[in-house]
Amino acid sequence: MKDKIRSWLQLFRAQNENLRYCKVIPKLDDEETVSYIVGALLGDGNLIKVKSKICNGHDYQIRLKSKDEEFIQSFAMSLRRIGLRPYITKIRLKRKNPNWSNCWEVRVRSKSFYYFLKTLDFTTLGKSYRCLIAFLKGLFEAEGCFNPHRYFDKRRRKLYTKYIVDISNNNLALVMFVAQLLKDLGFHPWIRTVRNKSGTINYRVCLSRKDEVKRFLEAINPCIPRKKWQEIGCS
Repeated sequence: MKDKIRSWLQLFRAQNENLRYCKVIPKLDDEETVSYIVGALLGDGNLIKVKSKICNGHDYQIRLKSKDEEFIQSFAMSLRRIGLRPYITKIRLKRKNPNWSNCWEVRVRSKSFYYFLKTLDFTTLGKSYRCLIAFLKGLFEAEGCFNPHRYFDKRRRKLYTKYIVDISNNNLALVMFVAQLLKDLGFHPWIRTVRNKSGTINYRVCLSRKDEVKRFLEAINPCIPRKKWQEIGCS
């Protein structure tokens, strides 16, 4: 009985501590860090508002989940930089899932930041070069892919190397905005539409010129090793 009471008290204190975090107000004057956070959340983030069992109020949570621990750590560090208090958990998925793999999730509680993100128009983020690069970095680390590969052209009977990066999302307005950002930065993006197995439509903004792929990846410098620039051969 004492053990049950002790465990209940620990849970009660933990929940109260978490609810206290909801009152933390972030420092939004660091536009570069905020741009990175917003980009990451537009890719893999979730905003959650749930009723609290402890008080007559709500629990406001911002969550991001990824299989790349480097990305989770980088995102959590950015949250700390603006004054928030994130915590990270490792999620072990069930082995019966054919796509089984472990992943990490970062959570943070802040009512003011929740409503800031809910009402944010991403097209009004900082317009400086550093802010634009930070935004693209967060979005690319969340939803981007770098796929260098070799292929054999049967007609020309020659082996070629192809480099391509893409950022995918089901929000066409966001994809169009990203494409315009890339154009403003001197790139030549193109957009393709992919229909998933579930029937939903996914939009991808792509870069396929080798020099532009390299310049883009070196500019944003992603924290995930497999998404960094790497040379695999010459065409």
